[in-house]
Amino acid sequence: DEAGKGGVADEDARIRPRASASINCPKAQSADSQAGDAETNLADALTKSDAQASQAAGFVEDTSPPQQKGVCEGATQPQINAWFGPAGTVSPLHHDRYHNLFVQVLGSKYIRLYDPRHSCHLYPRTAGLHTVSSQIIDPDDADDSRFPLFAQTPYLDLILRRGEVLYIPPHWWHFVESRETSFSVSFWWM
Repeated sequence: DEAGKGGVADEDARIRPRASASINCPKAQSADSQAGDAETNLADALTKSDAQASQAAGFVEDTSPPQQKGVCEGATQPQINAWFGPAGTVSPLHHDRYHNLFVQVLGSKYIRLYDPRHSCHLYPRTAGLHTVSSQIIDPDDADDSRFPLFAQTPYLDLILRRGEVLYIPPHWWHFVESRETSFSVSFWWM
């Protein structure tokens, strides 16, 4: 899609319908496609979560970092972060200071990316521990009167599915929302 006119695929539009540009990742062919069933009751969801948490824990123990080639050549050993949560879990708009290989192990996540050249339109916090975070928590619920430059800021968005990897360069702003019970691993390099 052309920048400024895209969006996530039609089947994904109900998650985050507003989009100015998109990257459409190919659909993963997997047996867990029914995991996103919105009709799942709490007991079933907890049972799935327990099983997925056990599977995820085993994955982390067995995981070795990707080989350091290309953009990460000469870097130190990566810091490994694991992210596990139910549908609707949000990581508010922020940026990291590291190269990030973001691996989606289970479930899927909606990710919205903003180029660091537009940082002044993202209203970064200027004091305290959270200077890598925006004052805007949810990009679809930003207060236009407080953040007038934000509405026209271009972005890319995508759905990252099981088995897919996304490279997020240092200082690229991103908002992440789990679409279902989800487990991801980030490999951060300086």
